[in-house]
Amino acid sequence: MDNKRKLLKIITIGDRMVGKLSIIKNYMGRPFFQWGNSIPFDFHFKEIIIDNETVSLQLWNTHGSAYEDSKIYYRDVDCCVVCFNIHNEQSFNNLIYWIKELEANTLVDEKVPFVLIGTKSDIERTEKSISKERIEQWCKQIEDQGIVKEKIHYFETSAKLSTNIIEAYETIVKIALNQYKNKQKNSINISIEPEKPKGIFQIMIFMGVVFYF
Repeated sequence: MDNKRKLLKIITIGDRMVGKLSIIKNYMGRPFFQWGNSIPFDFHFKEIIIDNETVSLQLWNTHGSAYEDSKIYYRDVDCCVVCFNIHNEQSFNNLIYWIKELEANTLVDEKVPFVLIGTKSDIERTEKSISKERIEQWCKQIEDQGIVKEKIHYFETSAKLSTNIIEAYETIVKIALNQYKNKQKNSINISIEPEKPKGIFQIMIFMGVVFYF
């Protein structure tokens, strides 16, 4: 059994004022509020039990615009939560921008898994809202382009009514934990280096000639 406590880094991205911080606060068990966040980014800690093991979550949030040290925000991410307001066309259209930001700020050979969240489901849909059919089409398009490794998980949430928050984060944590374990496995072989010979003699090979010294 691995005694090292697992720390999962989960980041939340999307346009300003779509309710990113509200869903984090709801998951943390804090009251719903409607005003925005003025700092570039913030993070929150939460500990949960999975299979009798304590797992620490580091939940990062940005205010939804570019800033200089964005690579710090994206570094060592285990799962990304991509948010949009289901009643705001621009926030939906900007999803591809945020996906490209995620790709640009992570390793070339690393596909960080993400979960898509539509916010403000407590407000009744109108003709200007984003239909579920359009959202499904968007997800399929992203999957067909090979941007993600697996099928996109989508949840419609309401921080005000606590709708689908727990369900969404159960999936997010499961995906993040799987990503964490895969990264740990991949790092084992990379970190192992051949041990230098011990004793009086050491060997050096230069242009095909073996030297003992």
